[in-house]
Amino acid sequence: MRNEEIMIDLADPVFTKTIRSRQNDKNGLKLTVYVREKGEKVDLTGYVVKYEATNHTGVFIRDDAQIVDAKNGVFSYTLSSQAVSISDDWTAYFVMEKSTERMSTPDIRIALRRDVKEGNIKIENYISEFDKAIERVKGYRKELDEANKKIGELKPYIQSQFEATNQKIKEISPYIEEQYLKTNKKIEELGASIAANSVVKKSGDTMTGPLVVEHKGTESPLQVSNSSGRFRLKR
Repeated sequence: MRNEEIMIDLADPVFTKTIRSRQNDKNGLKLTVYVREKGEKVDLTGYVVKYEATNHTGVFIRDDAQIVDAKNGVFSYTLSSQAVSISDDWTAYFVMEKSTERMSTPDIRIALRRDVKEGNIKIENYISEFDKAIERVKGYRKELDEANKKIGELKPYIQSQFEATNQKIKEISPYIEEQYLKTNKKIEELGASIAANSVVKKSGDTMTGPLVVEHKGTESPLQVSNSSGRFRLKR
């Protein structure tokens, strides 16, 4: 792999050197870049560096560069297969991004000579896998935000239903208490009536006064039996 070192000053609007390589020389050229601003080293701590390039037909490349020494403003980029897929004069530059901040280098001319053996590889605009992943994450975050919004909209309704249910419980509680007391009172009255009238007894008892049994059939209206025998009262 050929390694070409270049120094770029952000304060200089023109970079005159032309970088030359050949079509389809994938991973064959590494650019090591030293970034300066008015001759001073640029601290790249916290920055992400990207390689962006386009040709005269409008094909666009955006790929990841690697920071080598952030404090001293050094990064590198190895031309990928997409970056060398078409022989042409490419206009390239590097961008340094951090949060909402973005700064770019002057244009760099990349001259790719033709590979007569392999010919052109057809490509569409190439965006690095990292950028694609970022776009997918943005989509997921949007779905999550929408779900949270719906949950937030439902909270007042759920709270109102909860309060309405509590209110109904409060309204019906006195009625339930009243019915409970009435039922208990009836049970107590029934128990007192049974005790007072001796309606139910588990042992024998003595009755005073005449016992009248009206019976229209032919059988004995009264029968008494024990272990000694059976007694029938007949008319």
